[in-house]
Amino acid sequence: MLLISIIFTALFLILYQFEIMRYFAIHCKNYHSYLENYKNLDAADDKHKVIISFSVDPEHIQKIKPFLKSILDQTVRVNQINLNIPSDFSNEIPKEYTDIVRVLKAEKDYKSCTNCIPTLIRAYDKDTIIIILSSDTVYGKDFISFLIKESNKDPNKAIFSTKAILIKPDFVNAKKLLSGANNFDEDWLSNNLVVEKKYVNYFNNYKSFEMFGAFSLMGALKTGPDCALNQPKVPGVN
Repeated sequence: MLLISIIFTALFLILYQFEIMRYFAIHCKNYHSYLENYKNLDAADDKHKVIISFSVDPEHIQKIKPFLKSILDQTVRVNQINLNIPSDFSNEIPKEYTDIVRVLKAEKDYKSCTNCIPTLIRAYDKDTIIIILSSDTVYGKDFISFLIKESNKDPNKAIFSTKAILIKPDFVNAKKLLSGANNFDEDWLSNNLVVEKKYVNYFNNYKSFEMFGAFSLMGALKTGPDCALNQPKVPGVN
């Protein structure tokens, strides 16, 4: 019996440490309960505005609840969550999403860079912190706080982590951003940064199985198709 107790305790600790129990709860628990709790969280940063920026393909708009719930179930609250949609997006966006996200429609076809450019061109304060995320991912509970802390250590560097990049508006080549002759490919953001990159490891971000019908419970995930998230590999993560 002692051995069984030890095994179950060890299993519980592993599930807790890697947030596996939270992962399944996020896929099952009511969305509105997360929304209510989010309002009571402390601000992510006392000095700077923090914006989460993401995009989604029209056919997946109904499947991003696990992602949104993982953002609402953080240890801190951001100032704004931007859902950037393509210029030809015609699907209806659920009301429960618009209760928490600001919808920005791209003025032109930014291709896979839709996840960041509509937010960048509307961020007028150069010290605004923009965190670019992927809607196919369930993010760890302290991930936003983790990124902010890493940014505060090196405020003049772009932070690259698992399925995320943290930047500020003046980190990006302004002429390239406003030019009409851009090639918005998967490397656009990385190629147009005017600051150094800092790579940090984080192990509790997992792919949402509601989005793709498959999931990974251990280890970090490969980057998805979004341009801002196709970063060079982070040792020990990708």
